[in-house]
Amino acid sequence: PDTRAILPVHLGSRMADMDAIGAIARKHGLKVIEDCAHMHGGFWREQGAGTLGDIGCFSFQSSKLMTCGEGGIIITSDDTFEERCHAYVNSGRVKTSDRTAAEGTMLGWNYRITEFQAAVLLAQLDRLPEQVAHRNRTIAHLERRIADIEGVSTLPHDERMTTRSGYGVVLRYDEAAWRGVSRNRFARALYAEGMRIEAAFYTPVYSNPLFAWRDAPIDVDYSQTFCPVAERAAGKEMIWLPHDIFLGEEADIDDLCDGIEKLRANIDELAG
Repeated sequence: PDTRAILPVHLGSRMADMDAIGAIARKHGLKVIEDCAHMHGGFWREQGAGTLGDIGCFSFQSSKLMTCGEGGIIITSDDTFEERCHAYVNSGRVKTSDRTAAEGTMLGWNYRITEFQAAVLLAQLDRLPEQVAHRNRTIAHLERRIADIEGVSTLPHDERMTTRSGYGVVLRYDEAAWRGVSRNRFARALYAEGMRIEAAFYTPVYSNPLFAWRDAPIDVDYSQTFCPVAERAAGKEMIWLPHDIFLGEEADIDDLCDGIEKLRANIDELAG
């Protein structure tokens, strides 16, 4: 009964199930705020990420598909939300031609983007569609190659996601198929072959110290929470491939897959 909004996070070149989330929001009269930090240029049923809910939030931090070093953008079709967001970033001033009337209207901060940052981003926005298409071609090549290698796989693709963004493609590592060699040992060996990857990338949300607060007005003790699927994915299975890999050519993807096949061919040494 205290819930006011749902915040789906589109993570690792995958979008949350916006059909199901939208249905829940409509049933209970909730707002939907999309976290699209990984999803510049992604589409769900031919509708752009960030436009499926009431508000869409994109990051321009240095690791993102579009970047000006830091910052982000909020998009919405709701005039009330637009006015409120504008005031938050503009020191609490609402939009008005009367500067006096705008002063002290609400609490806000100085989160205004600079013109230099905007110019950097506009150039990237122009080339984003071409980059999304290029990444999706090289990702498709990765999926074809990985399908022939035992012990690693790509994640299944939801056909409702009609365009993927290409951010943070995830490989799933099967420890049993590698004779018990841990994901981290495999990742270090692949890194030694010159492949830039990320292994220990995310942890289950409930393990974050944020949820250790005892003065929060909630009745859940997160210290007793344990989600085995999330633990296995985070600690044993996930290998992240950064998006800039997929701006290269198919030969670069072949280098990555050849490195994995080399480890496979030398699994006795790796296990030893």
